[in-house]
Amino acid sequence: MTEKIGQTDTDKWAADMRTCRQITNEIISFGINQKQLLNIIKLLAMELENRSALIAISEVVKETLEETQVSNIITLE
Repeated sequence: MTEKIGQTDTDKWAADMRTCRQITNEIISFGINQKQLLNIIKLLAMELENRSALIAISEVVKETLEETQVSNIITLE
């Protein structure tokens, strides 16, 4: 039987995902609403080094926030 030394790529991925999930749970535990969550996503996207990912995520969030605002206006009428 071979003894495992160090972490495999899968182990590292799982540890990273666990950390991400813990951070997500911490944010959600603040009791934020959907608009706040979308704004947090946009702010996190602005921290990305990958400019194309930053732009793509920001555009989707912006569109979603605008759609939400329009649907809220329509519902109030």
